[in-house]
Amino acid sequence: MSIKSLVAIGLSLLPLSAQAAEAPSAPSCIEMTNQFCARLWAPEHLGNLNLTISESDPPFEIRFGETPNSIPHSRRLFLEAFEKNEKNYSADVRRALKDNDYFDFIRRYQKRATPQDFTMKEFRKDVWNINPLDKLGRILWQTASERLEKKSPGFLTTPQRDLSPAMDQAASKELDLVYSEVLSTLWKDDAKWKNVQAMFETIRGLYFEWLDAETTLPTQLKTEFMRDLKSLKLVRPGSNLRWSRSDCGISDRNAFYTPTDHEITVCAGTFTTGSAFQTISHEIAHSFGVHKRVLDHLAASPYGQSLMDLYKRVDADKHLTCDEWSTFKKSFVKAVKTTKPYTYLDEKDLSRFINRTLTAQPSKQELAKFADRFAKRVSRSFGRSSFTAEFLKNEEVLRSGKRVPNVRYMKATQTRKWTSPMYVLDNDWDQFTLFVTESYNCQLEKKTPDPKALEIALEDAQALMRQSWNVLLTVGGKYSYFGEATTEGFAQEIDEDLADSIASSVVARALRKIENLANRRNFYFSAIAGYCEEPSFEEAFPAEARLLQRVSNRPHSTMSARRENFFSTEIRSSLECK
Repeated sequence: MSIKSLVAIGLSLLPLSAQAAEAPSAPSCIEMTNQFCARLWAPEHLGNLNLTISESDPPFEIRFGETPNSIPHSRRLFLEAFEKNEKNYSADVRRALKDNDYFDFIRRYQKRATPQDFTMKEFRKDVWNINPLDKLGRILWQTASERLEKKSPGFLTTPQRDLSPAMDQAASKELDLVYSEVLSTLWKDDAKWKNVQAMFETIRGLYFEWLDAETTLPTQLKTEFMRDLKSLKLVRPGSNLRWSRSDCGISDRNAFYTPTDHEITVCAGTFTTGSAFQTISHEIAHSFGVHKRVLDHLAASPYGQSLMDLYKRVDADKHLTCDEWSTFKKSFVKAVKTTKPYTYLDEKDLSRFINRTLTAQPSKQELAKFADRFAKRVSRSFGRSSFTAEFLKNEEVLRSGKRVPNVRYMKATQTRKWTSPMYVLDNDWDQFTLFVTESYNCQLEKKTPDPKALEIALEDAQALMRQSWNVLLTVGGKYSYFGEATTEGFAQEIDEDLADSIASSVVARALRKIENLANRRNFYFSAIAGYCEEPSFEEAFPAEARLLQRVSNRPHSTMSARRENFFSTEIRSSLECK
């Protein structure tokens, strides 16, 4: 059974094959996988390997390496997809590409000489000195600038010293829009992206099967998992403006789950150069993780409701009066006191998914000290940034010395447009900004002169932030996802290990539906190939790499450790290894 067949038919339509008993001569799962990784990155392959998954289908291609003429396959596949969509881009993008001879350039780039045929004459050619992705970036910047010129005549002819931060922000947003438009067009009808969509639905079906069969999860948690699984979204790389200019839409071999938006983004390099099966399984498991559960808990609490209501009010440009601000501060302190900690799973149940003993949580007194320190830290960061002047004054001072009206005056949410009010529960900087804005607005109402008004606003914001950190550090407890908590050593980031563990149960269900053992193993190898590191310090010295990982509190374990963690009892049984 090939990956193509699994996607087209849907794994849920196939009967589960019988669990194979572990044979006495069964190979070691870890050694078998390590041998595959060594083969994938052996000098004769260097990340490029074909796997036979079905006798009736062509071999499955893994293309993590380079072409003979030293072009990463992820870049080659992106450029091929980009060229294929030439007629689908907007008229102004097509014109800019034509004016810059872009398609002629990338055709020549793809056909450039191999290193064996390299000469100094070759070196002087543009295809060896210009990165086609950098060239594309300049072309899209031209398009964005032309569009902004139509909206704000004079933008292109204004000297840099006379451009306001607001105009710089508008230009950046326009560029985000152009990238998003182009990348969404590029991948929308791509056959490999359609495979990802079908694969996502197949894996979602496997998760429903897993949850139906799961009998040990608390009823409430299982209900939440079912609800979130139904509403989970898959989005094309580049479609979300926050990530549109990242390499995710071009060549990254990655994927990520965004809990505030409850969506998964699978990056282009993941589905163009290999299989996204394990990656999607892992990211779906993140929607069951501690981060999402704590956010939901906070959003439903009086604390979360007060913060999200404040965000909506400020975002609508309806600032609180002094009386309303005074009421908010009192109610916020009360909300902090009434917000209870969140319990995900007790450690006995958690031990089913992660092999780790969590650290003891500090006392309330210790947490209060941490909260005070973190509140002062964000206050210092705020004071060092130029953001203060960018929205607290009704005029801006340009580099040329000119003063112009500030279109962002008292609009704290405009610079970083959140897609969901829940985002404010996840970011202390943005909470602090909202507090400063409303306290400063109250001082303006009282006609308090500056800089006294700003001083009071900062003191107010720091005091409220101290209250907020008391919640953020306490609610998540010892499995808090906040970096500050893990850095201080009283919490551990478990979401990555948890996602790996849950995903392994679902991947095992997929494996058991493939009859032929050799095909089953090759399917598994294709799915986890992205967790094989190319030659590196981490692969050469795994013990030292794991030590450094623990010291640095990295959320992900090393790749070799993750490959070992994948081998749940179910996976071992499915692959008939020990």
